Amino acid sequence: MVRNKSKPSSVGPAFAEANFGLIEIDWTQMPPALDLEIRSEAGDTLISRGLRF
Repeated sequence: MVRNKSKPSSVGPAFAEANFGLIEIDWTQMPPALDLEIRSEAGDTLISRGLRF
């Protein structure tokens, strides 16, 4: 995981292009899996992180 030195809670570099976020929860796994993505306007994945509980 890459940390932004100017803001320790940030993951990866900052960028200004238009984007949207996607949260996907897989309830079939135990415990459930959570995938977080930042995508461009075209739908390309820019940043992706998976969380497991």
